[in-house]
Amino acid sequence: MLRKGLVIAFVVGLVMAGIAIARDGGRPSRSEPFTSLPGHSVVRPSKTVGAASTRTPPLRKVIYRESSGFTVNADSERGVSLLCPRRSAAINGYFGDSARGVVLDYSAIAERSVRKWQFVLLNMDPSNNIQAFIGVVCIK
Repeated sequence: MLRKGLVIAFVVGLVMAGIAIARDGGRPSRSEPFTSLPGHSVVRPSKTVGAASTRTPPLRKVIYRESSGFTVNADSERGVSLLCPRRSAAINGYFGDSARGVVLDYSAIAERSVRKWQFVLLNMDPSNNIQAFIGVVCIK
């Protein structure tokens, strides 16, 4: 019974994804190119993010990678990406900032790589450049 329900849910999901791709033409294209940032491994996300996971799911290894700080210029957006280690896949992304004003405009897995997570951060403050960092959650 459970197996039949999972199959039905999977088929419905595939049909809905097909309709969304056909209707919207797939992913929206971004005019701004993404700058790939170097990342370093961390045990859990930075405290400024506020949602650190301490338990890993069974039979999986969760890897957190974060970038160093970078500047998001006043009243502009910045497209950046972060890469997971080899033989792993990106499953989520997060960001942190040094001051109010930076918002997440875009956050998704890259079109051509399951290892890369892309972000667009938008600085709404018209007068201050703000430091930010990004992080990616990878599963192996």
